[in-house]
Amino acid sequence: MYDSRTERLAETLVNKCLEAKAGDRVIITLTGPAGLPLVQACWRLLSRLGAEVALRPGYGSLNRIAVSEMPEECLDKLTEPDLLLYQWATSRITIDAPESKEEMPPLPAPVRSTRRTRANAPVFAAMRKISGPICAYPTPDLAKKAGKSLDQYADFLFQACEYDWTEMEARLNAGMARFEGGDVVRILAEETDVSFRIKDVPRFASVGKGNMPSGEIYFSPIAESTVGHVAFEWPCNYRGVQVEGVRLAFREGKVVEAAAEKGEEFLLSTLDTDAGSRYLGEFGVGLNPGIQIYTNNILFDEKIGGTIHLALGQAYGQGNQSIIHWDMIKDMRQQGEIYLDGRLIYRNGSLI
Repeated sequence: MYDSRTERLAETLVNKCLEAKAGDRVIITLTGPAGLPLVQACWRLLSRLGAEVALRPGYGSLNRIAVSEMPEECLDKLTEPDLLLYQWATSRITIDAPESKEEMPPLPAPVRSTRRTRANAPVFAAMRKISGPICAYPTPDLAKKAGKSLDQYADFLFQACEYDWTEMEARLNAGMARFEGGDVVRILAEETDVSFRIKDVPRFASVGKGNMPSGEIYFSPIAESTVGHVAFEWPCNYRGVQVEGVRLAFREGKVVEAAAEKGEEFLLSTLDTDAGSRYLGEFGVGLNPGIQIYTNNILFDEKIGGTIHLALGQAYGQGNQSIIHWDMIKDMRQQGEIYLDGRLIYRNGSLI
């Protein structure tokens, strides 16, 4: 679909998030054909600036076909064109416009997906070295997952991306201050009592410079410090696969027990991807008051005001190392508390 607000969103991505300039080499990754209008708008702006642009189709259907159909011996081979492309680039933009699930090829066996992911570890490492925003674009599939019509979802998406980011920066800085100087974080909620340490770890505020929309603060916990258990009531999506009713138990930082009501085989296979995939790479707090509903899209759901999220795998900055990064969201608005060194700093969705 095309919407006149697409041009404003492109300006936000290129000028605010990316801060693009002449001579930049930018990869635009597109996850489905419906996002082409936003790609075109970004391409137009980047070309006017004198940047070089390359398009990388990241369609889920193509990945499923490749992983399902390639010979066994090819699963463990590096995708060299992707590696060369990321080594060429200086920045990137990802447009998430997924294809309809009903039209997608069947999922490949989880063990095949895990092998393919391992083989492309150098690609993910090269990708992490270049920065850039991820942004969704209204599609029938995203609207359906959010329980909205396409027009309703478009209004929701564009409004969320047109927030007053100066006000948001002040909000996030105040939130970050609540954790200043602390060490042990303990999260208490329904079926959840989990703790980890954050003293002197990397910490970040998403204030409209990176992913769009923004509105979270996040930390890279000390990987070996996580203990306890956590339950996620909302679906946990990763690479196009929806896993429901996830339950995790940690000991000495590592996930030692894992279960799911739906998609358990995929969960367990992903946890065995590499040595770091069973450790926490991120603890985040959603603080965007303009996003209040769960839409089954991590770009929005991790920013919901009144939620926290934990990510298994790769940390931001220094911390746990892995080729996966799987965010899982927990709603804290009805029954949730966060303690810092034994002191209550957050209750039922609000910092106190």
